[in-house]
Amino acid sequence: MLKTTWVVPIVVLGASALMYINVVVLGLGDSKFEPVAATAFGFYLPIWLVFYSPHVLVGWVVLSFNVPASRARSAVLMIFSVLVLAFLEASFVLDAGVVSLVIQFLVVLATAFLARNWLQRQALPKS
Repeated sequence: MLKTTWVVPIVVLGASALMYINVVVLGLGDSKFEPVAATAFGFYLPIWLVFYSPHVLVGWVVLSFNVPASRARSAVLMIFSVLVLAFLEASFVLDAGVVSLVIQFLVVLATAFLARNWLQRQALPKS
């Protein structure tokens, strides 16, 4: 599992980039706040990281335990990270609610288990 810790900084850096683009470049967010980097990183980023940390952590654990290290696992973890960031972006842009967050969590969890089963089948010796 320690060999896959790169997932966390990938998601944090990706979320940071998305928040900067959303708030500063696109001007999205609450009109009470100025569209500056301090708002993106000081207000929005911590909130969205807290909302999506369960998605990242649960999927990362599911895809790391009892899954042998391989290029396929690394690729699946990268795709998983992009999936979480896509959900984060969609939620921010669409101003989604808690129900959407729960549905996204269930989709991420199901995807992680399906990917784990696929990775475990790939690791079986061919007969």
